[in-house]
Amino acid sequence: HRILRDAYQLNVTVPDGHLVPTVQNRRDYVDWVLGLVKDAGPAVSDSLRIVDVGCGPVAIYGLLLARLHDTVVILATEIDAESYSNAVKTVKDDGLDERITVIKIDDPGDLLLSIANSYGKVDLIMCNPPFFDTSDSERVQLCEMTDSEGRCPGGELAFIELLIIQSRAVARIGTCLVGCKGNVQPAKEFCWQAGARSVVSTVFQSGGVRRWAIAWSFDADVRLPGSSRRTGSVLTEMSSEDP
Repeated sequence: HRILRDAYQLNVTVPDGHLVPTVQNRRDYVDWVLGLVKDAGPAVSDSLRIVDVGCGPVAIYGLLLARLHDTVVILATEIDAESYSNAVKTVKDDGLDERITVIKIDDPGDLLLSIANSYGKVDLIMCNPPFFDTSDSERVQLCEMTDSEGRCPGGELAFIELLIIQSRAVARIGTCLVGCKGNVQPAKEFCWQAGARSVVSTVFQSGGVRRWAIAWSFDADVRLPGSSRRTGSVLTEMSSEDP
């Protein structure tokens, strides 16, 4: 974790058996969402409130956001008890507990419902979802990660679809990483079916690892840069490149 210490003055410890976050692709995601916010228009406030769904044991997105944006406030949720406890300790030890609140979630189907009930609408959500279905135990065992980090019912696409549905009343902008390229277009199409007003996708390349991300908004006054927008039944692409 020397990069976090040297570049960001952050000290983190990852418990055994948990996913160790790589810094560069997390930073790529953070830079992308901050760019979305900057160009989205006046509907998104200067004093940002961002939710990290499933923050893991070090709340890496919250830590990076707090270092890169002077006024952002982060609500970081976590379902795994050990990850939650470690994230709370990490945030406090790095002196960021006034800007990052780690919230324990007990229901795996509650991605954003508790946030909506307790905090109202936020500016943006971020998420690095589980990649595998609950039946896919062999592939999870090949990686060092907890069950909640690696698996969910229906796999990655089902998780993203639930996130999209629950985001509608919670976030001005929703975003999510996508680990499988084949899930990008179905996830975007699901956004349209759910009533999104604009949708965008991108790709991150870090070394030999490629990850995708999608963003969506149900708000008519939010303009996602490089987005596609539906008018009636016609889909108009506002970007010449669609990863």
